[in-house]
Amino acid sequence: MKTVSLINARGATLGDNLLDQILKERLTENGYHVFEGYNPKCDAVVFGAGGLLWEHTFPPILKDINKAVRHHKPCYGIGLGVQGFCSKEKFSFLKHFKKIIVRSRYSYKYLKDYLGVESIPSSDIAWVYKPKTTEPQENTVGIIHPNITRYPLHLKALKNLEMKKLFIPFQLPAIDHYRNAIKITGGEILNI
Repeated sequence: MKTVSLINARGATLGDNLLDQILKERLTENGYHVFEGYNPKCDAVVFGAGGLLWEHTFPPILKDINKAVRHHKPCYGIGLGVQGFCSKEKFSFLKHFKKIIVRSRYSYKYLKDYLGVESIPSSDIAWVYKPKTTEPQENTVGIIHPNITRYPLHLKALKNLEMKKLFIPFQLPAIDHYRNAIKITGGEILNI
């Protein structure tokens, strides 16, 4: 059985945990044994998914991926996103990857123009998530970030979900984003 080290930000947020779960499931379904974090005995390394390309990437994540590159492991970036400025030196390891798939045209352009790294633009891997059940649960609640209104495809998918949608404003300027999302999806604002 082939082995893969999966290096990502699992444990940081619910979204990162979901992306980790999706990649683990897909790799396992395709016959790979998955190690969490870098294992020198692995056959290949997957870096992703998520917005791991930014100045504040958790140092142990960068340490693991740099170690994999130094050990000449075949490395692949999957579902990566640029989250603002990335120093060229800090992310020079990307030049050694066999393939990089990014989740937006912005990330593609940034990697190409600023870091000089080729990648393939795609969409967020969250779209391939297969829930364990297709039946909506009576008390299912979705907590949605205000930036959702910037992504029409996300809003379209959200509108079709059969769940109670709660929009939790973390900042006052976000209220307008929530109001727009509520008009489209039929959710409600929960003030906390």
